[in-house]
Amino acid sequence: MQIGIVGLPFAGKTTVFNAIGGNATEQRQQTHGLEPTLATVDLHDARLEALCTLFETEQCIPTEVQYLDFPGAGFGRQEKEAAWVATLRTVDALLIVLGAFSEAQDPVDEIESIHLDLVLPDLQIVENRLQRLLPQLRTAPAAERQHLEREQILLDRLRSALEQGMPVRALELTADEEQAIRGFQLLTMKPTLVVLNLSEAQWGRATEIADRVQSTYAHPRTTVMGLCGQLEMEIAQLSPEESALFREEMSLGEPGAARVVRESHTLLGLIHFFTLNEKEVRAWAIPQGTRAQDAAGKVHTDMARGFVRTEVIPWEQLVASHGYGDARKHGLVRQEGRDYVVQDGDVLYILFTR
Repeated sequence: MQIGIVGLPFAGKTTVFNAIGGNATEQRQQTHGLEPTLATVDLHDARLEALCTLFETEQCIPTEVQYLDFPGAGFGRQEKEAAWVATLRTVDALLIVLGAFSEAQDPVDEIESIHLDLVLPDLQIVENRLQRLLPQLRTAPAAERQHLEREQILLDRLRSALEQGMPVRALELTADEEQAIRGFQLLTMKPTLVVLNLSEAQWGRATEIADRVQSTYAHPRTTVMGLCGQLEMEIAQLSPEESALFREEMSLGEPGAARVVRESHTLLGLIHFFTLNEKEVRAWAIPQGTRAQDAAGKVHTDMARGFVRTEVIPWEQLVASHGYGDARKHGLVRQEGRDYVVQDGDVLYILFTR
């Protein structure tokens, strides 16, 4: 899962990126002539830690989120904008950074400007497709023409919405319609996390500012949160022990990076299940509504191909039973088939044939 960071110049995109990434491994990857900086960040999950403590395994493997920062690229920089937008289209979600260091700044103006910059490339994609579609409609056989006419109607809806400044994710689209436009990789279709980059002086107004931005940018699959970027970036460079002590002394609560990563998962509609063996306990992220066989394929394609059934127990029941022995004794471990819909927090033991 990759999330691209965007924002206006001097909003503090790289500061927020460093606050999220901390000491995580960072690397540059060449894409469309750009070199975005990549940080891979673990999701802190108390459920995973409880299972690891119970089973005392060698490894405890959380799920990950990758964040991409694009130094030197952004809207308004024409020499790099096209390549940057092309890269941005490939990510799973967007993280918009708004500068809110002082009362003189207006994050509402910033989000409106950025939103327009996201709408215009999408509008161009839709209009280009409509232009190519018209000659095809005139020459297509009857059966194919029906399909093209349905696409034209859908594209006209998208164009109308975008011309009014509405993001595509605000439209009520059927599953078939979403599938039809998936290849366009529209920016305004992507789930969006808006992060207010606040100064320490403004931190006390975080809720007030977030509510104002949320009311202005009230779209589906959109979340607004505050982050004291500079302070979190400095804390992120400390060792875990020093960071925990500092946060306790300053009454800072949960690390900002952990909140951002958790909101990223929630925004994407992801849930987590767990697997374990004698060597490791591991968390896996899957879309809500995933069937057991498809979840098995997340672990290994062979498991999905040869899926027989899965043993299922909610993590809290397994921990409360102090392991599988008592859990089986009390009938808490269920046998489920391939169409079982995996629930958040399930521990799966997948049985399959090779």
